[in-house]
Amino acid sequence: MGAHPWRHPQQLLHRSPMDARPRTHVVKSHRPPPAGLVFALAFGLLAVMTSALALLLRGQLHEAILAAEGEAMLALVNQARADPFHEGDPVSILLEASGRPGIVGAGLYAKGPHPLESLPVTLLLPPLAPADRAALEQRPFLVRFIRRADAADLFGFPLRIEAESHPFLPLVEITLPFTAGEGPGAIRFLSEGWSMRERLHRLDRSLVLLVGSLLLAAGLLLAGLLHWSYSRLRKSHGLLEQSSRELSEASRNAAIGSLTAHLLHGIKSPVHGLLASLENPAHDSTETRELLRLARQGAQRLEAMVNRTLGILQDVHHGLGFEWTAEDFGETLRRLPLPESGSLPLRIQISGTSTIDNLRANHALLILETLIENAREAAGPGTEIGLRINALAEHWHFTVRDHGPGIEPQVRERLFQPGHSTKPHGAGLGLSIARQLARQAGGDLRLINSGPAGTTFRLVLPAQPSPSNASA
Repeated sequence: MGAHPWRHPQQLLHRSPMDARPRTHVVKSHRPPPAGLVFALAFGLLAVMTSALALLLRGQLHEAILAAEGEAMLALVNQARADPFHEGDPVSILLEASGRPGIVGAGLYAKGPHPLESLPVTLLLPPLAPADRAALEQRPFLVRFIRRADAADLFGFPLRIEAESHPFLPLVEITLPFTAGEGPGAIRFLSEGWSMRERLHRLDRSLVLLVGSLLLAAGLLLAGLLHWSYSRLRKSHGLLEQSSRELSEASRNAAIGSLTAHLLHGIKSPVHGLLASLENPAHDSTETRELLRLARQGAQRLEAMVNRTLGILQDVHHGLGFEWTAEDFGETLRRLPLPESGSLPLRIQISGTSTIDNLRANHALLILETLIENAREAAGPGTEIGLRINALAEHWHFTVRDHGPGIEPQVRERLFQPGHSTKPHGAGLGLSIARQLARQAGGDLRLINSGPAGTTFRLVLPAQPSPSNASA
């Protein structure tokens, strides 16, 4: 059993500093994330998306530039093929086409993977891959840009361009379908790629400049929008906090009204009993002592109820709290001051290990005291009253069962309406106020069943206050 947070039964709301586990309930204000973080995330996402689109556009533009080279070479080959001088000779056409400025080598392929003829003769062209041969059946040409080709592997020696030796050089490889020998073949040209590399570099620089300009403009626009949005958010946040304070104050006032009604209803019966005892004084000293004992007991019960209610009002006002366990409930209910001599037969069953905040716990105590007193009066003296506490993670269930004659059907319909009572001196406020207290705490009170075998009520309360009820 956990440490009990209460001292004396008549001071149930006086907390013990050693046993209480303080926990301040504060209505948290959900502020927006920092503007810098929002700007960084939004600008980063925009930069990633823009860069991805720029890379996609770059690839398409590179393909278009290379395709223009392929179309120019295809037109040159078709022109040479149409010239009657060549008489359709593949080698003659190869020589004619390889005379184009920038061509550094060419090769003619037949059905096999290796070239039949190469210009110059020392040119070591790679084999024609089956994938390239298959692609040529669907496309008029294939163009590749080789950024760093080993001249020694292709020509057997470094190339000299403008009196400079270049062991590595960029190349443009253009492959066209061509009929040679016994069947379909291909013709491949190698063109120097210095100019092509420069064109592609200029295109990349232009894209970088364009993307940078777009990101700069988008960043300025985003910063302006965030500044405007956060200005409005700060203004709205101030209005929301003011409304929250007003709503919290209204909720506290409503709670005070409910608790005050409960206090007045609780005072009525003890005062009535006290007055009835004092209106009929007895001459016998034993009877007089019994009457005084009953009067003293009623006054003590009244004092305990006032202390509990005032303690709850203090907790509501200061917003401070601590945790209750189901064992705390059981111990406190066993120590409640009784309205008459003898111990109230109360059988308590407890299950669950979660905790509930003290504001809800105090509401539950007030409600359960009303239910237990009603059960005692309905069942009669000496009859067992059952209370089951089920401490679930999110909600607590309190089930009170008596073995009385039950509630008449016509009374059940107006059971929780104020002003309806079956007691001789009842005001008809007890269950109405109890349900109001339950709903004020974010829960509810219901009649589960009632019949000749007894009556069962169930109180359900949230284990922790929801944001809308945090100040209840």
